[in-house]
Amino acid sequence: MRAANNAAALYIGTVKLTTDFLWQKKLQLERQQRADGIQRVFFVGPDRISRENPHYQDFLDAQVATHGRNHPIVASEYFLEPIDGAGGLFPPRRRALMLGSHGRQRIPDPGQIYVATLDVAGEDEAATDPIARLANPARDYTVATIFRVDYPPADACPRGQASAPGPTFCAVDVFADHGSKHFQDAPGRPALIHRLVAFLNHWDVAHVISDESGVGLGLTSWLTSAFGEHRVTGFNFAGSGAKAALGSAFLSLVETGRFRYWPEGQPLGDGWWFWRQVEACGYEVPPDGRFDRDLRWGVPAAHKTPTPTGSEPTHDDRLLSAALVAHYDRLLAARPGGRAGLRLGAARSAVIKPADPLAGLSF
Repeated sequence: MRAANNAAALYIGTVKLTTDFLWQKKLQLERQQRADGIQRVFFVGPDRISRENPHYQDFLDAQVATHGRNHPIVASEYFLEPIDGAGGLFPPRRRALMLGSHGRQRIPDPGQIYVATLDVAGEDEAATDPIARLANPARDYTVATIFRVDYPPADACPRGQASAPGPTFCAVDVFADHGSKHFQDAPGRPALIHRLVAFLNHWDVAHVISDESGVGLGLTSWLTSAFGEHRVTGFNFAGSGAKAALGSAFLSLVETGRFRYWPEGQPLGDGWWFWRQVEACGYEVPPDGRFDRDLRWGVPAAHKTPTPTGSEPTHDDRLLSAALVAHYDRLLAARPGGRAGLRLGAARSAVIKPADPLAGLSF
């Protein structure tokens, strides 16, 4: 605020990005402070607030446990640490949190719970010819990612410490298709839906989060018919604020150490492309926007990656498919009785040998 006649000016608020006017004004005032020694910048941080209101510390601890200390919302809104407005969404520190120590799997392990996430791309006009080049080779891939759902042991957290906010999701396999007809078989090239259903059945997935935006609506409907409404949930990227909320929730998984992807492996492989897309992912937040509602993120359409066979479009299909697991996590965390509440478990059949009721008795 500022009054007329050259009166004192007061700039107050919470800074979200290092490119915000308020942050730039802070840097200017700090330069003046260093020049004349007069304090012009004042911070009211969480430590000071907690001394005045101890209950605030409980709230803050819950936010850190849920989203992670370095989630942009927590860092900027509670700890007064703005987001680097010029950086990528996944800097090296965040990529290190995402890197798993496991390898890619091809078959499921007995007793494990697996879920799938599906990002859908369009068909290609030349996809009915098994030897023809695609009419639009720059189009995205349809990508399904398989995640193993790892719950921490019941005694993993010492008494008095907060438990993890949810399971860890480990990406273990990927199905990728480039331009196949969704429902039309062709010589040497079965319809996408048939190969996709076979892939999901192979992994015996407990649930599928399926992109139902635009061209994905038909595939999602088919999968719902094949697996049942209780095992398929659609996600509409075109919904108001949907992609922004997904990006924010995905960062919560990353920052709390609950997302793992296998190392990149050989060039041009699925893991290699995933990490290239992660590195290339940018973002922006409007000056007056909220991170969880107005975040715009993704790989720029014109971005290309150098490969051993030449420069190729980077895409963000593998990244978006993986990020959809954050929506699944939100469904698991929904309150009992809520619309999206889910229950998962693993089961197996066994024959229990009957006991002899007279065994061990003497007459």
